Amino acid sequence: MRKNTAGFTVLEFLVAAFILVIVIGSSLLLFKKSSSSFSEGKNKAEIYQDARECLGFIGARLKTALVNDWENNRINFIGQEKEVKFIGPFSTPQDASDICKMSFYLEGKEMKIWLERMGKKEKDYSFPDSFPGSQTLISNIQELIFEYYDGGSWQDSWDSGKGGKQDGKLPKAVRVKIEISAPQGVEGKKPIAKTFSAITYLENSG
Repeated sequence: MRKNTAGFTVLEFLVAAFILVIVIGSSLLLFKKSSSSFSEGKNKAEIYQDARECLGFIGARLKTALVNDWENNRINFIGQEKEVKFIGPFSTPQDASDICKMSFYLEGKEMKIWLERMGKKEKDYSFPDSFPGSQTLISNIQELIFEYYDGGSWQDSWDSGKGGKQDGKLPKAVRVKIEISAPQGVEGKKPIAKTFSAITYLENSG
């Protein structure tokens, strides 16, 4: 009887150990899935927040863009698919009459912003060929597209310069489309990416 009891006890132990292994394995698998879902949700939330802040920042500045067709010292709006250059107000508590040269453009996978504040007496409204001192507005950009509305259709470029296709005119609206990806994938997966777009109507467009 003792031998049978000992054998039964060992069998019970093996069955219990087997069940324990299954439970632990299932728990680890569930934890892994939960962790992966949490990381993916966090990545999505960060992407949406970055997109909202980025598009809002660009839209707020495009909205007040200026243009004129003076013979000298023209203020122009120059837009391409991956870059837009324009001049708008630079408001400060001390002096709201200053204006600023601005450019948003894609460099690699980073959207860059370049600003050059101009004082009241400064009359050089031309844009430089390069943008030293530019700052990164947002990273992990997979695609950036600017489009320009002339009141009838969307254009992939805009030139309000003298002799340009839209000489002396601002676009009615600008559409910005960006595709943003997460910094890295979850559990070896390809990083998630989302596409966003926003349309800004320009206040000073005739």
